[in-house]
Amino acid sequence: MSKPSKSDSKESYSGNEEASLAEKAKKGVKQLTDKIIDKTPENVKDKIKDKSKEWFLEQLKSNFQEEVQEKADHAADKLEYVKENNAETVHSLADKAKEKVQDVMLDVRDKLKKVKEAGEEFQNKINSNSSRSRIKGVNEIKGISQIKSAHRMKGIRQMKSHQNVKGYAQIKKLGS
Repeated sequence: MSKPSKSDSKESYSGNEEASLAEKAKKGVKQLTDKIIDKTPENVKDKIKDKSKEWFLEQLKSNFQEEVQEKADHAADKLEYVKENNAETVHSLADKAKEKVQDVMLDVRDKLKKVKEAGEEFQNKINSNSSRSRIKGVNEIKGISQIKSAHRMKGIRQMKSHQNVKGYAQIKKLGS
């Protein structure tokens, strides 16, 4: 493989070529650092270890903070998206519910109008009937003294029998 010229851009490499270049660069850096560590004196190595630990902890903290911030931003974006979708859904459902309620109210209004008309017709019929036939007043209703009791009812001896029935001959006499 030939070295890319300055005019070549990163886009000319495929993803696999970039990954293999990155791996080669990591290996080269590791070998270089190993050689540097071998040739440095002990007191410098201790200082480097301390500095590298501090630097590593700072990098770890900053990476952790960045990851947490990214996740929080992602969650916030997702929440905003869900909020907007729910708002649209709620408004559309509210509009549908409003239309249904209006339809029901119109149906109820029509039914009440029919009931009112039927009541008026019934009232007119009652008024027209009352003028033809008179309703009994309070004085015309039977009281308890006018209702037959057990003593006023006829017994077996007071009832007519077959002997009391008039025959044909008796009827002619009465009629002439």
